[in-house]
Amino acid sequence: MNGSFIHLFHLLAFGLVAATLIPNILLDRRIRAEPDWGKKLQIGGIMRMFGAFAPWNIGLLLLTGIGNIYNRFLGAPHSWYDEHWLVVKVCLFAIVAFNGLLIAPKLGMKRAGVIKSMAEKNASPSAEKTYADLNRKIRLLFTVQTVLVLGILYLSVFGPGKHPGVF
Repeated sequence: MNGSFIHLFHLLAFGLVAATLIPNILLDRRIRAEPDWGKKLQIGGIMRMFGAFAPWNIGLLLLTGIGNIYNRFLGAPHSWYDEHWLVVKVCLFAIVAFNGLLIAPKLGMKRAGVIKSMAEKNASPSAEKTYADLNRKIRLLFTVQTVLVLGILYLSVFGPGKHPGVF
């Protein structure tokens, strides 16, 4: 496969990551603003649907990123980890992947459990506080993810490394 096609698929995979992150941020804002617990539960189900694509998006981004690194440094006199911008980009990606695949689903499941108990009216007395705490953690997670994805985008667009091939 030509390096240009790998680069194109890498751009598409980055777009898929953004297409997973942005709706989840918007739906999170909607779930916090919704007064009806039943509707909050439905919105949470929609969020899970977008989150189900995250492993595929991350996997595609990882494979195409490895392909880009291979194509860029094929026959180069130095290794990929000698370019610090690329090492930073890989580290940012690792944090985004860890947060998106491990932290976000756990927080979402906990919040869904609290919402479900509130909708069924069998919640504990501290459920409101737990719900507010989970909302704060999820908002922080989405903020961190957005900053990291924008950092990756900045390094990709304005960093010293450019795509080696042509389309």
